Amino acid sequence: MFIKRNPAGQIVSISQVHDDQHAEAVSLPNDEVDTFLQDSKSQGQAALQASDYELIRVLEDLIDLLSESGTIRFTDLPIEAQRKLLERKSIRKGSSRLKLLDDENDMI
Repeated sequence: MFIKRNPAGQIVSISQVHDDQHAEAVSLPNDEVDTFLQDSKSQGQAALQASDYELIRVLEDLIDLLSESGTIRFTDLPIEAQRKLLERKSIRKGSSRLKLLDDENDMI
C-alpha cells in the first residue's frame, strides 16, 4: 500500500500502485490508514445522505405537481406513501410556523 500526504503530513490518498504521487509505502494493518479510510467512508455517506434529503424534496414536489395537474391522484399512491407524504407536509408546515427570525432583516 502506498500513500500520498498533504503538507501537514495527513494522508490524502491511498494507492496499491507506487507512483510519483504515492511514494510512501506503508504496511497493513496501519492505524493511520484505517482512520483515513473510515473518515473517507463517513464523508461519502454524509454526502450521499445530504443528496438523499434534497432528492426527497424534489420527489415530494414532483408528486404534488403530478397530483395538481391530474396526471395522478394522491389516492392512487400506496397508503403508506400517502401517510409519509402527509406527515412530511405537516412537519414542514409546522416548522415554518415556528420560525423565529424575520426573513427581511433577521431580527426577532
